[in-house]
Amino acid sequence: MNESAKSNLLYFVKWTLYAIVTGLLVGFIGMLFRKGVDFGTANWKAHPQFLLLAPFSAMLIVGLEKLLHEEKNGGTNTVIDSITEGKHITVQTAPLIFLSTVLSHLVGASVGREGAALMIGGSLGEALSKAFRMDEKDKRIAIMCGMSACFAAIFGTPLAAAIFPMEMISIGIMYYAALIPCLFAAFIAAHVSVRFGVYGEAFPVTEVPAFNLRGAAMVIFFAVLCAVLAMAFSILLYRGHRYTAERFPNPWMRGVVGAVALLCLTALNQQFFTLALDFNGGGFALIEKAYRGEAAWYSFLFKMIFTCACLFGSFKGGEIVPTLTIGACFGAAFAGWFGLPVPLYTGIGVAAFRGHDEQPLHLVTHDFRDIRLCGHAVLCLCDCRLLHAVGLLRPLHEPEVPLLEDPGDVHQPQGAEKTLEYSGGHRGNGRIKGTGSVKGKYLTALPVFLILGRMGKERAEKFADRDLLFDFYAELLTEHQRHIFEAVVFLDCSLSEVAKEAGISRQGVSDLVRRTEEQLYAYEEKLHLAEKFREEQRILTAIQAVCAGGNRETALPAIQKLTDELLQLTAR
Repeated sequence: MNESAKSNLLYFVKWTLYAIVTGLLVGFIGMLFRKGVDFGTANWKAHPQFLLLAPFSAMLIVGLEKLLHEEKNGGTNTVIDSITEGKHITVQTAPLIFLSTVLSHLVGASVGREGAALMIGGSLGEALSKAFRMDEKDKRIAIMCGMSACFAAIFGTPLAAAIFPMEMISIGIMYYAALIPCLFAAFIAAHVSVRFGVYGEAFPVTEVPAFNLRGAAMVIFFAVLCAVLAMAFSILLYRGHRYTAERFPNPWMRGVVGAVALLCLTALNQQFFTLALDFNGGGFALIEKAYRGEAAWYSFLFKMIFTCACLFGSFKGGEIVPTLTIGACFGAAFAGWFGLPVPLYTGIGVAAFRGHDEQPLHLVTHDFRDIRLCGHAVLCLCDCRLLHAVGLLRPLHEPEVPLLEDPGDVHQPQGAEKTLEYSGGHRGNGRIKGTGSVKGKYLTALPVFLILGRMGKERAEKFADRDLLFDFYAELLTEHQRHIFEAVVFLDCSLSEVAKEAGISRQGVSDLVRRTEEQLYAYEEKLHLAEKFREEQRILTAIQAVCAGGNRETALPAIQKLTDELLQLTAR
């Protein structure tokens, strides 16, 4: 046996053993998590008075975060960063998310379980990688393997579970090195769940019309409306998180306010609208109603409001299942308005909101299991990809740029000491515009040529500023971020070269560079160091020009005025 064959055989044996261990262990924990969530859901449905315990549940979740030192846990983004940027997931993440999500469902919070599954699986995957003494490259595969196993154990869709982490980590590119371990772990975990009586949900589409030109036009129109709704929901989540964090900086108070808002919304709905508890919990019962055509037309709006109220507080579980519920209810409402088959457009609504996360293969393997839906599914996929291409949509799991709570908490970066020798003459004047704003992330539905023009202008401004910002804020980045950013931006290395050296995909490198740029602009928007530097350069240039004029009588007052302006600038 030659060396190549021997190496491949050892690789296969190693990952097969790891996948078996991961599938059994993570599958068992995922099964317990699913049973816990199901118990919590059944409990508040049987005993609605448990909803009144929402404030106590929120405070208990905050207490768990502090007890386990997970106050700065970034949610699903932490798992993504652990693979793309080499950051670590603490082992405390798994018990925190497990208990917090069960507590959230116990009191009827409108949260999901998909994001929780990824975090629990990722945390356990990294813990197992340490037990197997894996290096950094293998650790990334191990984390994805854990995510697939936990996802499969909870949802009972092993093929979708294997594909989902590989698509989510590097959007648009499959991480094929993890394919076999993820498949093995997912199927084993799903079998473990089945052995303990846990099965996945299925919503059959009973009426599928012929796929024709009118049907295609209606699907396209519906997908565009889904894009607008998804964009509005994303902006609401983004702005709402920032607003509540600023308005209620105390996490205890924020959790209680979110719980009280949930109780008020529940009482309002019971008194004046559906007269039931339709919008509490993850939403699978509401999806069933939507498939039967029994959901109220405004259900998607109410589900958005309930989900935001819970996520802005302290409740855990993620927003994926509520998001799919929003899509299902909107599809049912759309079908009712235009006299179309309700089950079909309910399913397409779920798929359209799944497609917004740029995970088409996961959409096909998870949401479409009937060959009769093939035409509608492919058209929905193409429509979502087109909307992404013109910038109308952004991935739901795109990591937020971490902002600093207080500029005084950060020491002056070392790069600031050497920037006085930097020549910024070719830079544009004026305040730098941060790209971390909502307007920079979510483009409005303008004509394509206006969108492209705006994108080109913004990209030119970013290219003109990023090296100066890097000089100031490089020390605030991780070593992994600095290394890859310098290689791509300043050393002109290709994405393939950097990807091979870092052990990640080309798309992973591209995503990391983009996120690092956004982070640099976010730091500037918060600290304004580069803006102050430009002002100092302008004032010093003006002082030099005054001194060169030779008129001593007029020079002294002008210099005094400029130095006063400089002192005011440095005191800011």
